[in-house]
Amino acid sequence: MMRFDECAHRYAEHAMVQRQMADWLAEWLDPAICANGNAVEFGAGEGMFTRRALPCFSHLRAVDMAPRMVELGREHVPQATWMQGDAWNGTGLDSSVSMVLSSSLMQWNPDPVNVLRLWHDQLPKGARMLHGIYVDPTLPELRNLQGDGSMPLTWLTPNQWTAAFKDAGWTLERFESETRCIIYPSALGLLRSLHGVGAVSRDAMSGVNLRKLIREYDRLHAVESGGVYANWTFCRIQAMA
Repeated sequence: MMRFDECAHRYAEHAMVQRQMADWLAEWLDPAICANGNAVEFGAGEGMFTRRALPCFSHLRAVDMAPRMVELGREHVPQATWMQGDAWNGTGLDSSVSMVLSSSLMQWNPDPVNVLRLWHDQLPKGARMLHGIYVDPTLPELRNLQGDGSMPLTWLTPNQWTAAFKDAGWTLERFESETRCIIYPSALGLLRSLHGVGAVSRDAMSGVNLRKLIREYDRLHAVESGGVYANWTFCRIQAMA
């Protein structure tokens, strides 16, 4: 079980990759599309992408499942309207919404086609979505050592995501993916970063195999300048209902 609420207070400290995603996704906030619109951001967290998106819209409703994230978000970006709710159930969507946003959320979607179809049916024709998603291959180095069964989610490929959007009735307008090599001080630093943003369970940071995994990761994926590398594949998608 993920621990986003528990880790809300230290999320920003460890969210290096999520910050990169927010910056990259914000490049696609087109003023010609966003101006005077009403947006809903799902998985808004403590406001990392919210503060980037806010100036583009007349009104932004920021939704997160974790109560502590909502509290922090309200403190950090008070100009947005904050509410606790479940993205997968479409909390906050109605016929006035012109765009749905999310950054570093959709990889957790338990049923992409059905959730995207639900959102599609709750929005007016011509509404848009803009999402930043981590896709396969992401963290292949760690997965090779741990085994895919240890991962808290199933990574979808870019092609699987585009198919899900189309199957749910959305028209793709823009799509791009890129793999980034992120440097961490050590394998332990990588695991602490994942742990610090609440993206892994407590069990993933304990057990008899942890020390072996850290040693192997440090040995196999070291960089000459110091530290270790981990590959993350970013994907950004814009679609219209």
